[in-house]
Amino acid sequence: MRLTLALLALAIAAAAPGTATAQSPTVLLVDGSGSMWGGLGAERASKLDLARAALRAALAKSAPSIRLGLVSFGHRRKADCSDVETVVLPQVGPAETVLAAVDKLNPKGKGPLSLALKEAAKSVEPDSPGTVILIHDGPDNCQQDPCAAAMEIARANPRLAVHVIGLALEKADAQRMSCVATATKGKMFDVRDAASLNASIAEAVRLAAQDPGEASAQADAQKAPAADARPPAGAPGLRLSATLATSSAALTRPITWRIAKSETPNEPLLRRSAAEIVQDLAPGKYVVDASLGTATAQQVVEVGSEGPTSVRLALNAGTVKLMARSTKAGDAIANPMLSISAAEAPDAQRVREPIWIGRDPDAEVVVPAGKYVVRVEDGLASREALVAVAPGSLNDAQLILGAGRLELNAVAQTGGTTLDKVTFAISEDDPEAPGGRREIARSAAPQASFVLPAGTYYVSAASGAAEARDRIAIGAGGDVKHTVVLNVGRAILSAQLDGAPIAKDEEITFRVLRVDEQAREVARSMSATPDFVLTPGRYRFEAQLAGENVRAAADVDIAAGKDFRITLKLESAQVTIRPAGGSNLHWEVKDGVGRTVLRSGLGGMKTARLAPGRYTVHSDAGEDRGGHTFDLKPGEQRTVEIAPN
Repeated sequence: MRLTLALLALAIAAAAPGTATAQSPTVLLVDGSGSMWGGLGAERASKLDLARAALRAALAKSAPSIRLGLVSFGHRRKADCSDVETVVLPQVGPAETVLAAVDKLNPKGKGPLSLALKEAAKSVEPDSPGTVILIHDGPDNCQQDPCAAAMEIARANPRLAVHVIGLALEKADAQRMSCVATATKGKMFDVRDAASLNASIAEAVRLAAQDPGEASAQADAQKAPAADARPPAGAPGLRLSATLATSSAALTRPITWRIAKSETPNEPLLRRSAAEIVQDLAPGKYVVDASLGTATAQQVVEVGSEGPTSVRLALNAGTVKLMARSTKAGDAIANPMLSISAAEAPDAQRVREPIWIGRDPDAEVVVPAGKYVVRVEDGLASREALVAVAPGSLNDAQLILGAGRLELNAVAQTGGTTLDKVTFAISEDDPEAPGGRREIARSAAPQASFVLPAGTYYVSAASGAAEARDRIAIGAGGDVKHTVVLNVGRAILSAQLDGAPIAKDEEITFRVLRVDEQAREVARSMSATPDFVLTPGRYRFEAQLAGENVRAAADVDIAAGKDFRITLKLESAQVTIRPAGGSNLHWEVKDGVGRTVLRSGLGGMKTARLAPGRYTVHSDAGEDRGGHTFDLKPGEQRTVEIAPN
C-alpha cells in the first residue's frame, strides 16, 4: 500500500503544472559595477535602485514555484576582473529570497560581463531549457568579448536563452550587445528611462516563464498545447515551414517561430525553434512570425474549421558564407571580429551599423536580400568585401587579411631572462607625421603580441630610462618572434635609518641621477625597494626621508647585464630649538651650504630630525637679530636655546 501511494504521489507531482520539475531555471545576472550608482534618464534614483523596484514588481506576478537564481559581478572588489559570484543558485521558493540578495548588492568594481555570462550559464543544467536575464549598463571593460561568450553558451546549451536589458547604453555598445541575444535566441531591450525598464523586465520575466524557444503548456489555457506529433487529419491548425525565397526549397534549419492571435499580436501563444511546426489551433486569424539569422517574415493567416492550414513563409533572404584567413591558403584566423553591415546607411552620414557581429571565421549568416559590407578585424589588420545578396542565394565572402603576428619580449642582455617592466611601441612610416613615423600600437605586456598587416615596422622597447629600437619585417601569414636586447643593468635599492630597516610608517623618496657633465635626474620612486633598469654609466642614488633633512647618497657604475643591490644608509640626530625665556622669536635653521632645513613660523619651540652635520640657527625679533652655530652627531639628541642679541 505504501509503495502504491508513493507512486501515486510521484505521478501527481509530475503532472502538476508549475512544479519544480516542470519549471526551467531563471537566472538574474545583475551588473554590480560602480557605474550602476549612476542615474537613468531624468530619474533621480540610481539605475540599481530602479532595477530593484522593477524586479520586485515583475516577480510579484510570477508563479511561487519559479526556480530563480542570482549572479552578480563587480560588486565585491574594485579593479578585479575576476569578481563574479553566484549569489543564489536557482531554487523553488519565494522570489523574496533572491530580491533580498539583490537589495544587498553594493556596486563598486569593474565589469567582467563576459565571465559573468559564462558563470550564469553554469547554473542551468546542460541541454536543459533555461533563461538568463542580464541587467547591465555598459560593455565588458575587462577586455573580454561577450559575443564570443554568448556563442560558446549557445553551442554548449542551445536551449538556454539570454535576454539582455541594456541601461542607457551607448549606441555602439547596444549594437554590440545585441549579438548576445541573437546568438542565444533571446531578446535585446534598449532601456532609456524607468518606464521602459519596468516594461522590459516584466517582458523578460514573462518570456522566461514560457521556457526558451517553446510555448509553455501550463502558462495560459488559451495557448495551444505543444504538439510533437501531427494533428489528426482534418483538425484545425497550422502547418508552418519557411524558405529563403519564394521559389526555393523548404529550409531544414531550425526557424524561430512565433504565433499570436491577430487581435493580441504582442501576446504570443507559441514560441518554438524548429524547421517545421504542426500545431492545433482554434479557428480564427493569427499572426505568424518566422526568423532565421537576421532575416524575418510575418504573415496574417486565417485558420479555418475544415482542417489544417499549410503556410510556407518566404524570408526573402540569402546566406553569406564567411571565410577569414591571413592568406588565401592559410588556416582560419583564430578569433577575429567579423561584422555584416548594410552597404548604405539610411542617415545622411552613411554610418554603417552592423546587423551581425561574431567571432566564427567560417560562419554562415542568413541576411535579408540586399547589399552588404562584410568586415573582418584582427589586431590592427582589417579587410572589407562588398556582397550583393539575392533571395535564396549562397554568397561566399572571402576575407584575406594579408597579416602576420609579431610577438615581442625584452631582455637586459643577450641570453638573459625576460624583463617584466617594459613598454613596447610599434610605429610605421608616415610622411605626414612628425619625424616621418606614426605610432600605431603600444603594449606593456612582458610577452606582447600584435597582429599587423604585412609590411615593415619600427619597434621600440623602453624600461625606465633605457630604450632600444629595431626594424622588423612582417610577412602575410608569418609568425615573427623577436627579442629586443636593451643592454642595461638593474639597480635594486633599499635604505636603512640609523642602522635599522626603514619603518613601514616612514615615507622615503629615492632619486636616480646620471652623473655626467651636469647631474640630471632620470628616475624617482617612493617604493620601499625600487627596481631601476638603467643604461650603462655612472649614477648617483639618493634616499631622503619625506619632509626632513635626512638623506644619503652613493655613486655607482652600472654595467650591462648585471644586477646591483644598493643599500643607502641614512643617519639622523634630533634637535630641539627653544627660544630662551619663552620669548616670541621667528627663527630658521640652515645647513652648511646655506639651505634652510627648519623654520619656526612665529615663535615657539620645535623638535625635528636632521642629518648629522653643522647648522646655524638665525632668529629675528624686531630690531634684535641673532645667530648660533651648532653641530649634530649621529644619534645625538640636543636642545639649542636661542635669544635675541
